[in-house]
Amino acid sequence: MKFMKRLMLTSLTLAFQTTLYAEGTLNVTIINSSDRDFVFDNATVNHPSTSFTIDKTVLPSGETANVIGVVSANYDLEGTLYFDDNARFHVKDFRQYHSGQSIFRMWANHIRSTVTAKTHNPIHAPTQLMYIAATVLLESTPVRLVE
Repeated sequence: MKFMKRLMLTSLTLAFQTTLYAEGTLNVTIINSSDRDFVFDNATVNHPSTSFTIDKTVLPSGETANVIGVVSANYDLEGTLYFDDNARFHVKDFRQYHSGQSIFRMWANHIRSTVTAKTHNPIHAPTQLMYIAATVLLESTPVRLVE
């Protein structure tokens, strides 16, 4: 009977580890310190197993939004969130077996984005995402007048 319980527990552990290694989740916090509001439009992804959700459709100046990216296959997590006025937020988080620089960046007119924090994945395995969390600060940049 003890052998049977141990066998069941081992099987459960292996199934849990397989599921854990196959899926990756990234939480990105966007802090909007700029002087403008961003209105979310849509998102595109690099692979059908990838999805992004955002907790706000409007990101007003002075507030934060959380973006959650999930990839369920052994692909890198990559996608772009589109906002009004041609603003786009690009996310790329590599699996640990790939080399490369992860990207968390907003492209918009007169906006500077800075990654203020990144949290490495505590699980060290080749199929895990490199990061599990990041914080990005959006700031206004001065408009240069051309004479």
